[in-house]
Amino acid sequence: MTVSFAGIATFAGADRSWAAGWVTAATGWIWLGPVLAVVLLASAALMARLPDRSVP
Repeated sequence: MTVSFAGIATFAGADRSWAAGWVTAATGWIWLGPVLAVVLLASAALMARLPDRSVP
């Protein structure tokens, strides 16, 4: 992410604001994948450890 913000320096004028907006927006989307993966893995690990309470 830091490299993306450093790359904004290559833009000039209004293009710099446009690039900063896209980098900032993309930063939020980038975090979506890892957070979702951690939630799914933690959920699967928790479900594997819980006892089976199904009705016979």
